[in-house]
Amino acid sequence: MNTLFIVLATQYAVPVVAVLLMIWRDTVVDGIRMVASQRGEVISAGLLGKIKTVAQMITIIFVLLNNMPFAFMGLPVTNFLIWFSTFVSLVSGYAYFMAAKNMIFESM
Repeated sequence: MNTLFIVLATQYAVPVVAVLLMIWRDTVVDGIRMVASQRGEVISAGLLGKIKTVAQMITIIFVLLNNMPFAFMGLPVTNFLIWFSTFVSLVSGYAYFMAAKNMIFESM
């Protein structure tokens, strides 16, 4: 999904800052999972991570639909969804970090 968000950001359809924050979160979570796998541990996807994925999918749909049907009513639902997805992404990244912080600090 990050690739699609990057393409949408280059077309000015979504804010670049939101995309950068979501990519940063995914990079951090991938790093945490790599550290865990080197130690033979598995960190499964949590509920917040799944909510993040669903929120991003819904956001992409509305961005591609150009905020229809809400555009007729003047409601910026797409903007709300982009920032909601970013917020959930960062919160789920924080949850991953807190779940693995002892393991991360032991590996340093």
